[in-house]
Amino acid sequence: MLGPSHVMGSGVADGETFPDFLEDRLNQSAAPQRGARYEVLNFGVSGYSLLEQLPMLKERAVTFQPNAVFITDSARLKAPVVSHLLDGGAHRVDIPFPGLDALVSRTGVRALARRRLPSSIPGYS
Repeated sequence: MLGPSHVMGSGVADGETFPDFLEDRLNQSAAPQRGARYEVLNFGVSGYSLLEQLPMLKERAVTFQPNAVFITDSARLKAPVVSHLLDGGAHRVDIPFPGLDALVSRTGVRALARRRLPSSIPGYS
């Protein structure tokens, strides 16, 4: 599982995160009948937006060869996403994810960045 603080378990004790809860439930319900064992890995990092989770997925999570990947986000993190995209566009940073690159191209973020607009947008802080 990837996501910000709610995945990481901010504010709860070790073993009380929802990835821990999911692992326990999977192992209690289906696993004993088939001899399977489930392991849910927690790649949550406080404050990580989707743009930071993508490299985490590519560079760390997939090295464990997961059968499934769940990525969550928080509405509070829309400002960091916009800020990262504008900063990346202003510095001409290539986006290594074709789908995201195409989306950014369609939205006009690069055109805004070329105009040297500030990376913080009123109303998105």
